[in-house]
Amino acid sequence: MPSLRLGDVIPNFSAETTQGPIKFYDWQGDKSKKRTGSPTGHDRPKPQKIVRSTDLQLSMHYPASTGRNVDEILRVIDSLQLVDRIPQIATPANWVPGEKVMILPTVKDDEVKKLFPKGVDKVDMPSGITYVRPTMHYN
Repeated sequence: MPSLRLGDVIPNFSAETTQGPIKFYDWQGDKSKKRTGSPTGHDRPKPQKIVRSTDLQLSMHYPASTGRNVDEILRVIDSLQLVDRIPQIATPANWVPGEKVMILPTVKDDEVKKLFPKGVDKVDMPSGITYVRPTMHYN
């Protein structure tokens, strides 16, 4: 597979999985939910919302000798899903669900009031421009 960069469209590919052969675009489908369970099939499958996009949104490369931080991977998935649902926000470094998010500077104040009626904080900046607007009220 050729090298991909963030924002590139992921090509349709075929893969052998534990559930048989798949084609990526067919497997992905239009649904916002995918049924998942334990790889051994001992669990009942549970619906889990996943990001549905053919654009590469995350790429993590580790050498084989480096362990993976599953909490970080789950944190990133939570962030991608939230930002996919509310594109007017960004999650700060080390954000976890339930913590403050940042409203993008491109969102006008009147739109902020409509999108986040429970309020936002406004941080005064030395420039006099108030563009840092965190909020806890995004659910």
